[in-house]
Amino acid sequence: MLAEQVQQLGYAPFEVQNLSIVGAGVIGIKNGVVRLSAAGVVNATLAAPIAGPQSAGGDDGKILTIISESAQAHTVTQAAPGFNGGGAASDVGTGAGAKGDTLIAVALGGVWYAIQLKGYTLA
Repeated sequence: MLAEQVQQLGYAPFEVQNLSIVGAGVIGIKNGVVRLSAAGVVNATLAAPIAGPQSAGGDDGKILTIISESAQAHTVTQAAPGFNGGGAASDVGTGAGAKGDTLIAVALGGVWYAIQLKGYTLA
């Protein structure tokens, strides 16, 4: 449903990608599903999206879902400008350590905005 709402705002449809990370790693996709599935804690990093409409090479409107498939307190770091543009006050998302912990973010204006957190906190 959210994808339909984003498309209604005039953003181009996007292809859903799937990425699994085990251990430390870089989240190399900007739309789709990232599966954190290590037996130990995953420490992932996420680059800032490119500001602007997708039709002009930007990432605005792309949606990234990060989900834990293992019962670990995984972390996702988005150092600059931080989630919600909050800098160091919100640059690390940490899961509660349960399977199904989820962070959903949408790219707008060069910032990842956390639109849904289940078991994740930003600090």
